[in-house]
Amino acid sequence: MGNPKTNKYLKACILRDRLEIFDKKTGDIISIDGPPNHIPQFIVVGSPGNQSPIVQSDQPLAYMDALLGDDLVFGLYSGNTDQEIMKLGRG
Repeated sequence: MGNPKTNKYLKACILRDRLEIFDKKTGDIISIDGPPNHIPQFIVVGSPGNQSPIVQSDQPLAYMDALLGDDLVFGLYSGNTDQEIMKLGRG
């Protein structure tokens, strides 16, 4: 998602608690880790040259959504696993 007024773009990660802000004018990338700075456990599958990480469903999800305003970044952080979300009937 981006903000055409500020020429900045935001990437919110769902499997890793990281927000990345790209400033198109300067080429700078600002990374924001957390709140808990959790790196999920994963396994690597596939053959060499075609490998992918697989994150298990018992790992907590991070940012479900985010908004890049003119001066502020808003992140909707979950911290719940897929299993917990399904149990609550929200999945």
